[in-house]
Amino acid sequence: MAEIVAVSDKVIVEIKPKTNMTDGGIIMPDTAQSILPQNSGEVLSVGPDCKMITAGDVALFHERGGMDIILGKSVLKVLKYDEVYAVIKPGVDEMLEDADDGE
Repeated sequence: MAEIVAVSDKVIVEIKPKTNMTDGGIIMPDTAQSILPQNSGEVLSVGPDCKMITAGDVALFHERGGMDIILGKSVLKVLKYDEVYAVIKPGVDEMLEDADDGE
């Protein structure tokens, strides 16, 4: 894939495909998935005006926010910095799993 670079206050995110199966193995119908307005994706690039977000983070945002673009076979979303609700930093998932295991 060609390199894409965000400018100004923009955040470029590769959208994670939504799955229709929960962690417990329950298959959710498409209608149940559509009631969740949030979406997430891996941050590929951030503009120089963005603070606290870095490439590799997972960004949480409203699915109707930003602008969708297709680059190669990937669907990307270009968001304004203030359209990102929260980020999950790399390694947080492992820390949460370790806490659940009692480690």
